[in-house]
Amino acid sequence: MISKLKKIYKDVKSEGDEVIVDYFGLVEEKKLEEILNDLEKKTTIFSNKIKRRIFLITVEMLQNLYHHSVPDNTDNNEFDTCFFAITSSKNNTIFKFTSGNFINQHNLSNLEAKIEQLNQLSDDEIRTLYKNVLGNNEFSKKGGGGLGIIDIKRKSGLPLNFNKINFNKNLYFFNFIVFLENKN
Repeated sequence: MISKLKKIYKDVKSEGDEVIVDYFGLVEEKKLEEILNDLEKKTTIFSNKIKRRIFLITVEMLQNLYHHSVPDNTDNNEFDTCFFAITSSKNNTIFKFTSGNFINQHNLSNLEAKIEQLNQLSDDEIRTLYKNVLGNNEFSKKGGGGLGIIDIKRKSGLPLNFNKINFNKNLYFFNFIVFLENKN
């Protein structure tokens, strides 16, 4: 199974774009901090506006990996494996954020519906939804209020994309893909 994930990960990185940051492995808080530190060093050439958007999208996607991956109760930790990568086009006009993690069927269905809903909304409707969710003070069992994915959509301004691979009757590998245009 890990070999299947490594192939997906390799395909993400071999599309001819420049890799800004990437990670394949277990979701660990220390490693996520290292990714953010590495990202900060590698984005110094960009404007402050695009750096903020890159950083925000990255933080939200890494938090999703950390908080919403299916915990693996086996000895080999296969299902704890995830990946994250940011690539950019040769002229840095398009950034591609890609993450992948295991998710159960119930959470996948909810996430798909949320993404499809967000992709149907206008920018103004996204802003209104963000304000409504921000003001409702409702939190999930994992402490989130649903703002992360809304914020990703707000900051990217482009449709959110995903792929899924079924591993067994209740477990999927979810590949989340976000694009960001550098209009500077």
